[in-house]
Amino acid sequence: MEIRHLRYFLEVCQYGSILQASRHIYLSQQALSRAIASLEQELGLTLFLRTPQGLVLTEAGKRMQELAKPVVDSMDTLIEELAYSSAMAKNSIHFGTTSALQFFIPPSSLLQFKNQAPNIHIDFSEHSFDQCEDMVKSGELAAALINGPVVDPGLVAFNLAYRQRVAIISKDSPLSGKSSLRLQDLAGQRLVSNINNRCYDNLCALCLSLGFTPNIQRVSDNSTVYELCSTQGYVGITIDFVLLVPLPHYSNLITLPIMDSELSYPLVLITSPNQYKRKIIQRFIKHCCAIISEKNVILPQYPFYF
Repeated sequence: MEIRHLRYFLEVCQYGSILQASRHIYLSQQALSRAIASLEQELGLTLFLRTPQGLVLTEAGKRMQELAKPVVDSMDTLIEELAYSSAMAKNSIHFGTTSALQFFIPPSSLLQFKNQAPNIHIDFSEHSFDQCEDMVKSGELAAALINGPVVDPGLVAFNLAYRQRVAIISKDSPLSGKSSLRLQDLAGQRLVSNINNRCYDNLCALCLSLGFTPNIQRVSDNSTVYELCSTQGYVGITIDFVLLVPLPHYSNLITLPIMDSELSYPLVLITSPNQYKRKIIQRFIKHCCAIISEKNVILPQYPFYF
């Protein structure tokens, strides 16, 4: 029995779906299905019942879940401790970051931090926010800069700043007469955003709690958001700091703030409890705070015109 199969099994338990679990662990649906089938065959047990509503744990599956979790947790602790010891012995440190934070913490500021610690080998690598969390937890990264809420309660999360979600709307829209928007104002609107997976799931959950399912199209960049808002009447959802960079001119668009605090956009440094105690991590936090404070400026008064 391989430890990775136990990890896969617990992920499927959490999501109740092969598809959802496969997206979270960046494994194909087919490969995850084969791994679960292999585990069931090895044990000679049926762990899940396949129903129209999704996967349901059998009694054997429930017992397996109880026994597997402490095994996987112990292995995670072992990996983290060994990785931490190895990094300390080599006098090296690895940081991660997401591409969405380059406006606030550009590569030049990361290079500046490296130059301030010439006796320590420091490197930076770019990953998705999910990968950053997993790699910090496993010890592959000492710390990571991410955007969006932190899921794992076992990590230390240091909030560097909060930015606001904003809506891009046509001047012809009935919403344009408002000074700000609430999330429920978006019910029935055609929405478009390049929002990431975690923030998308959070948005959908918030809308469902208010009694509606958001009609949202996801795209890969803000330029497409602006174009659909301008030409097809979509309501765009983005982060306010994109308004601080040069924008295309759309005379028929304005931007209004979305006031729901649950939709705020946190900029977070995550690390493990052990790593958080290190002086180099504390220095990195102070460095990031100083850099972000220079960029974290107040936007012009709303409505903001393109």
